[in-house]
Amino acid sequence: MPWLWTDTPFVLFGPAHLVALALTAAAAILLACCGHRLRGRPGQVWISRALALTILVCLGGMQVVMLLPAHFEVGRSLPLQICDIAGMIAIYALWTERRWAFGLVYYWGLSATLLAMVTPDLNHGFPHFAFLLFYFGHGAVVVAAIYLCWGIGLRPDWRLYRLAVVVTIAYAIGIFVVNAILDTNFFCINRKPPPGTMLDYFGPYPMHILVSASIALSAWAALTWPWQLLATRRQPR
Repeated sequence: MPWLWTDTPFVLFGPAHLVALALTAAAAILLACCGHRLRGRPGQVWISRALALTILVCLGGMQVVMLLPAHFEVGRSLPLQICDIAGMIAIYALWTERRWAFGLVYYWGLSATLLAMVTPDLNHGFPHFAFLLFYFGHGAVVVAAIYLCWGIGLRPDWRLYRLAVVVTIAYAIGIFVVNAILDTNFFCINRKPPPGTMLDYFGPYPMHILVSASIALSAWAALTWPWQLLATRRQPR
């Protein structure tokens, strides 16, 4: 399908960009409502696992295409971005409902992944394959995070917050080494990405890392505190 490789430039907040964001929001709301309605019933398990299999098949197939010699580009084809890792964990979280997996998907999906969808480091627009892979992969993580929390009823807490911080730091250290070896820039940690992302406003390298980390920690705390407050109020006195 040659049209999937049409070299259409990406337009920030253009029609294709806004439609991709709207479809992600609609899918998240629909699945969260279905999960909430069927919570605790066999139907909810079927929805979770169907969503996990859908993400696995679609992302797996698309990733295979990106690894083919004709399309391979080391900095974009290898699934080493934090959003790629989050997608893999989202599949596991949907299938098993393990809390640690939910925590990573929740914090990564509703911060870095969501911001990447709003201001992506993306050269190609719709219908280019890279555009479809980017927005399906990132959108799947956001949808999974919202579904697991508001649909199934899993809730973040400070223990999961600390887990997300430790795992993210470990990932950052490991991917810094990988970037140095492969001359890549996964996680935008070895240098700033080209202009056009939110990182433009975070200062020069490496200041953007410190600013990003501070914002992430604050955002994750904001994503945790309301649920903890609600849990405290519901405890019997």
